[in-house]
Amino acid sequence: MARIHLNPKQIINIVALLVLGAAMLSACSVHEIRRQDSIVSADAAMPAATMDYLVYLPKDYDAVQQDSAEWPVLFFLHGIVQSGNDLRRLPKYGPAQQIEAGRDFPFIVITPQMSAWSWDVDATVAFIEHCIETYRIDPNRVYLSGVSLGGRGVWSVAAARPDLFAAIAPVSGWGKEEEAEATAQIPAWIFHGEKDPLIWPSAAEKMHAAREEAGGNAEPVSYTHLRAH
Repeated sequence: MARIHLNPKQIINIVALLVLGAAMLSACSVHEIRRQDSIVSADAAMPAATMDYLVYLPKDYDAVQQDSAEWPVLFFLHGIVQSGNDLRRLPKYGPAQQIEAGRDFPFIVITPQMSAWSWDVDATVAFIEHCIETYRIDPNRVYLSGVSLGGRGVWSVAAARPDLFAAIAPVSGWGKEEEAEATAQIPAWIFHGEKDPLIWPSAAEKMHAAREEAGGNAEPVSYTHLRAH
């Protein structure tokens, strides 16, 4: 199959631009964010798990000559304020916000919405696996990012299935030492607001140190001058 060539560093650099707001919006035409119905877990052993989501497909995705192409994908997990059953909450920040504002990306962007107060690991993994099967996604280039409670979700989901992800980029999140150890071999770039009053920057430093202790490596923690919460 044809491959859309973006390496992990390029994907993470783009994520960095998204979460830090360091890039200007491009002047390209607005591409539709497709709103999809719930996905039901295919695993009969699990309780029925549904998750509504927004999906952005690159402008060449539907082109005839690209039918056999496999695309990189970025899954972005939102924070607690965007929880619920209203997809209109999701473009408040992050990739969905920039896509609605007119920015174009050479990869698929999928933003699920959780209806509860935390990211259910099993349901989120089942959702990601379903999307990989449903869309023309390169299984070797699946990337995960999220902010605040979504950053927490990045650590827990990646720790549960480290084999799924080519790289992760948690933003203003927190995690457990065992999750840092489980994800030590996944390339990671950790972001945090240096003035965050809710989730202290030490949470990011702790995860970075635990990954190094477990023999992994990651970019140094990147701090923004924003409060982040």
